[in-house]
Amino acid sequence: MEYLTENIGNDVRELLLFKLDDTIYAIDSYKISEIMRLMKLEIPERLPEHAIGILEFNSYFINVIDLKGILDKKRSRYTLDNKIVIVNSDDNIFAFVADEIIDIKRIKKSDIKPAPYYGEYRYSESFVSLGDSNIVILNVDILSDRIKNSICKDDAEILINEVFPTDENSLAVLENRKNDLKEKAKFENLANYYLEEDYLSFQINNDFYCMDISKVKYFHKIKSDDKIVKIPATPKYALGLLNIKGEFITILDLCAYLNLGETQITSNSIIIVFETPDATMGILVDKIGARLDIYGEVLTENIINDFQISSFVNDETIYSVIVPEELFDIKKLSL
Repeated sequence: MEYLTENIGNDVRELLLFKLDDTIYAIDSYKISEIMRLMKLEIPERLPEHAIGILEFNSYFINVIDLKGILDKKRSRYTLDNKIVIVNSDDNIFAFVADEIIDIKRIKKSDIKPAPYYGEYRYSESFVSLGDSNIVILNVDILSDRIKNSICKDDAEILINEVFPTDENSLAVLENRKNDLKEKAKFENLANYYLEEDYLSFQINNDFYCMDISKVKYFHKIKSDDKIVKIPATPKYALGLLNIKGEFITILDLCAYLNLGETQITSNSIIIVFETPDATMGILVDKIGARLDIYGEVLTENIINDFQISSFVNDETIYSVIVPEELFDIKKLSL
């Protein structure tokens, strides 16, 4: 889940609200890199105080802390519903575990009151009242300083055993989530393997396609809890909307669009998210292939069920060239 802050006036702060036990806390939303489900973490021999493991995220190794310990709250055992919040401070990236993510709220600065006390680590910088709740706004940079200045200890395993679930089912779920994140990172980082002049090849059913890599925003591997929501009265090839990184993307079935059958969603399915001048969309594919350089290739114009599509042959394989702004013109889609 990703949040982007736009068009916020100088008199407003956008805050992420989350719960620890019965207390609601908040941090500035622009400090958030990602929110993800609790998963198994890497455990080195030594960890900073209050750290429960290391999370590998976007080529960074991030300390994940038990925020309750830092805030002098009684620790409790996590469940599969807990969330990991990845935060960017001024000069550090760290993560903490929240019991529940509540909402993102825009608050007038005039409604925010300063904390009534000071100290070496003034984590609570201010307060705001929302309805019957008093929200504690945390200072991310001071939290970050505390983490960086913490002494590494050898007894992290004691804390980890105290807070993580211990039943076999939960441990298996946490392990699977860790593996899912690695798979996701592999596909998202795959885009870095391609050069701007390259073409991305992919396979759907038994057919092969390619697309100018400069049109591709990122890849998303389908997860078991992804929900593509079908919109009523839309064509069959419009599979529905999927929330990816906080953005609702229209997912298309290219085969159904070209009247070549349907694409089945499996545990190996991948969505290629691309941009046209009209919209950001995604197509469901079975497999990402090798990069291709089609410059200098002899292209043949073909008609596929009333669609004019170029193709070429590479290593005895026929590739259809997908040009998103032409094939997926908003007038043709009739969404």
